[in-house]
Amino acid sequence: MKLFQLAIRSLAVVCLAFMLSSASCSLFDKVDDVNIDLELDHTFVINASSTDPLSYIDVNEFNPTDNADFNKYKSKIKEVTIKSVEYSVTNYVGDPSITFSNGKGSFSTVGTSSTALASASIAIQNISAAQGVTKTLDYTVQGLEAIGNEMEQLRAVKFEVSGIVSEVPVAFNVPVKIKMTIKADAL
Repeated sequence: MKLFQLAIRSLAVVCLAFMLSSASCSLFDKVDDVNIDLELDHTFVINASSTDPLSYIDVNEFNPTDNADFNKYKSKIKEVTIKSVEYSVTNYVGDPSITFSNGKGSFSTVGTSSTALASASIAIQNISAAQGVTKTLDYTVQGLEAIGNEMEQLRAVKFEVSGIVSEVPVAFNVPVKIKMTIKADAL
């Protein structure tokens, strides 16, 4: 009888250990994840003289591997989530009533056969009055996911800004920030 009780206890301990180990594997997998909030930024400089055309276009690449924190975890990244793309206007010089219309902020893949990832409208009714106000570009969830997926693969994305100023001369800066969270394995 004592042998039977010992066998039952041993079986119970083995079953309990098995259940704890299988449940804890998924718990440990999540415990060693870190979430890091990062920003990538670039300032577009618009400086149109009285002889320049009213249309404006400029392109920049946002490369996540230019960020030291991103590089620290780049081999362990599980997911990149783009939270927002924001812009503002600084250092405005020009007539107070100049507007920026038909504007777009478009993301695409980098390369000779680039693929569109996301696009959003930019309209600044009065550039002078927009100084110091941070605005968020209105991308779709799918567009933000596409940008994040590209960066998750450690690839840069191309960002093109285009639009029309209502008159020249005009000069101003447009700082653009991509706010993201990377989820990475801490170990």
